[in-house]
Amino acid sequence: MRSKRFEALAKRPVNQDGFVKEWIEEGFIAMESPNDPKPSIRIVNGAVTELDGKPVEQFDLIDHFIARYGINLARAEEVMAMDSVKLANMLCDPNVKRSDIVPLTTAMTPAKIVEVVSHMNVVEMMMAMQKMRARRTPSQQAHVTNIKDNPVQIAADAAEGAWRGFDEQETTVAVARYAPFNAIALLVGSQVGRPGVLTQCSLEEATELKLGMLGHTCYAETISVYGTEPVFTDGDDTPWSKGFLASSYASRGLKMRFTSGSGSEVQMAMPKANRCFISKRAASTSPKPPGCKACRMAPSAVSAYRPPCRPGSAPYWRKT
Repeated sequence: MRSKRFEALAKRPVNQDGFVKEWIEEGFIAMESPNDPKPSIRIVNGAVTELDGKPVEQFDLIDHFIARYGINLARAEEVMAMDSVKLANMLCDPNVKRSDIVPLTTAMTPAKIVEVVSHMNVVEMMMAMQKMRARRTPSQQAHVTNIKDNPVQIAADAAEGAWRGFDEQETTVAVARYAPFNAIALLVGSQVGRPGVLTQCSLEEATELKLGMLGHTCYAETISVYGTEPVFTDGDDTPWSKGFLASSYASRGLKMRFTSGSGSEVQMAMPKANRCFISKRAASTSPKPPGCKACRMAPSAVSAYRPPCRPGSAPYWRKT
């Protein structure tokens, strides 16, 4: 007989959460979908004519952008012929230099990247990401907000956050017209705590860019990119407009990174049965893990767990 204690624990709200069932037909699956395309590339006269099984005549906006800017064509065919398990090992292995693997990862198609990553467990993915997303000085970001959007309190909290070691600080606003007050308060307070802290104010993209051009912020994120063309165009965006936005920030010396993405297609009811995108890399900016911000609830609702010892997926030190 099961203990009453376990019955009581099971009824607690915190234990009522669970994963939803995968909806493969609509692309609502974390990884290893049967609809994922097979990696392939065909290059004719220096131009991509086929990408992951799709001929150029069927390319959408995202396909064209990735084919033109997101793949190192000089080594693409060589990398596509390499064993994906070997590439996964190289990404994880601390004995393989980052400088040796970057020319290979930048030559992969989206489907090839998915195939390589599917051979890793979560820890191996983190090891690979730490190697590939190199930072001179790893640091932490803090969020500095309050219910009333009081700039004095924001400045005081920003100063303490900087003094306690946070190298980046972000604030958000409930009322858009308060944004300049919050941004300036965060900037002034953080520099009082410790000079050199980077600050940003998370807003609608046009307003966020304006604050950056005025010098009220030092960097920007919450710049959204998407995995299907209908979601892009629904927001009056294209991969090219995102690339232009990234260049605008760079022209003023502002750091920028994309954040939202994976899962947005499901939330907006415009998914495809399969989709992977590397628009962030093609736009030459620093991505956070897709969907880690605004859309994280969608990809996190489905389980990404796969048995760790399935063929070809043991830890790298046991692979051959």
